[in-house]
Amino acid sequence: MGKTAILKVTRIKQGHYSVNFSVGEPGTRKIVVKFQSDDKWEEVCDQTVNFSDISRGGFVEKVPHETVKLNSLVSFMIQSVDGLGTKIGTGGDHWQTIVSGPGKVNHNVVTDHRDGTYKCELKFTERGTYNVQVVLEEEEAKGSPIKFVVI
Repeated sequence: MGKTAILKVTRIKQGHYSVNFSVGEPGTRKIVVKFQSDDKWEEVCDQTVNFSDISRGGFVEKVPHETVKLNSLVSFMIQSVDGLGTKIGTGGDHWQTIVSGPGKVNHNVVTDHRDGTYKCELKFTERGTYNVQVVLEEEEAKGSPIKFVVI
């Protein structure tokens, strides 16, 4: 028999409950939910669920000052997390930075450190205000967009 864990059971209304739990790592899990009433256990759910596609996301960290000098290299970090907000210790995500502003960026690189962290580097070639979106598979990271004023 596998491990048994219940994180939180919430009563929504009479006879309706929400069961929240953590699956840890991706994979297939057998989910059995039982409730006890009148000294007897009633099974209300027994199914196998594939958690291989746990959604991923991330957050932006170590952002430099908002004001940066023209043609200087600006860098910041991204930390990938799983759908439960737990930091991921492996790489392989395809983070992108989408820059909008008055000019072009002649250096826009995201480096995978293979440990769940990613370094973003940008170099702005024109003065003005820029917004940088940090995106993974169309989902924006927490802390994004980042505003930079180039002087």
